[in-house]
Amino acid sequence: MDSVNFDLIEGHKENIQSIRTGRSARALAEKLTPLSQNPHLVRSEHSARQQEWEEELKTAHKLNDPLQVWLNYIKWTIETFPSGHSAESGLLNLLERATREFTTDNRYISDIRYLKLWIQYAQDFSDSPREVFTYLARNDIGQSLATYYEEFAALLELHGKRNAAAEIYRTGIEKNAIPVERLERKYQEFLQRLEANPIGTNESTSPALPAVRPALSVKPFGGLGASAGLGAAADQQQRQPQPASSKPKKQMTIFSDADQQSSKPKEKTTGGWGSIGTLQQRKKENTIEPRQWAGETLKNHGRASDGEKLMVFRDS
Repeated sequence: MDSVNFDLIEGHKENIQSIRTGRSARALAEKLTPLSQNPHLVRSEHSARQQEWEEELKTAHKLNDPLQVWLNYIKWTIETFPSGHSAESGLLNLLERATREFTTDNRYISDIRYLKLWIQYAQDFSDSPREVFTYLARNDIGQSLATYYEEFAALLELHGKRNAAAEIYRTGIEKNAIPVERLERKYQEFLQRLEANPIGTNESTSPALPAVRPALSVKPFGGLGASAGLGAAADQQQRQPQPASSKPKKQMTIFSDADQQSSKPKEKTTGGWGSIGTLQQRKKENTIEPRQWAGETLKNHGRASDGEKLMVFRDS
C-alpha cells in the first residue's frame, strides 16, 4: 500500500474545509497532487466535468430518483474542491438549487437524504440556521424524521435556548418521529445535562417556532365572505335611510373567491414561509447598487465657517 503524502496535505490545510463525516487523507492527497503539478490543466478538467453534471441535471426529472443525481453532483464537488465553497466550486449555489428543487415533491418530504441536504445548507452556509428549520417545519419537510428534531434541538441548545430545545424534543416524540427510540435517548441525555446545569430564570422562554399569524377575521356579508371592515361599512349603509325612487335599483353582483373554493384543491398552508430565498437574496438589502461616479458631486453637510480662514505658512 502506497504511503500518503502528509506534507502535501499540511501545505494546503488552511484551504481545506472540514466536514462532519471527515475526509480521507488518501483521497485528499490524490486531489491535491495534480493540482500542485499542473493547476491550469486540473481546473480545465474540473470545469468540463461540471458541464457534464449540469447536462445530467437537465434530464434528471425523467428518472425515478432525480434527487440521487443532485446528491452525486454535490458529493463530487465536495471531494473535488476540498476548500469548500468558492467561485470555482459553486458549492453554495449548488446546495441552494438542490434544496429548492424538491420542496413540493411529495416523494422527498420524508426522505432522510433530502433532509440532510437542508441541514448541511443550514449548518455550513445559512446566515440564520434557525429560520431554515422553521421553514422546514412550515413546509412539512422531514417532520416524521427524528434527525430533524435532534439537529434543531442541538442548534437551540448551542445558542442557549434550552427551553425551546426541550420543546422540540417533546414535539418530535409526540409525533413519533422515526426512529423514536433514538430521539427519546437523545432527550434523556439532554435532561441529564439540564440536571447538571439547570435552566436559569433569565433564560429565554420564547417558543421554538414562531407563531403563525392568523388570517384576517372573516365576517359574513350577504352570504359572502368579507373582512370585518367591509362588513361594518356595509351594515352602516343598510341602516341609512334611502331616498324614495319610482324605479327599483338593480342590485350589484358581488363576486368572491369563496365561491370557487370548493372547486379548487386545498393548498398547503405554510404560514408565510412559502419561500426562504437564497443567501444572496437575503443580503441584497445591505448591497448598494453600483453606478457611475462621472459628474457626481459630494454633498457638504457641514456649515461654512464665518470666521477667518486658516493661515498657511510656508518657507520662502
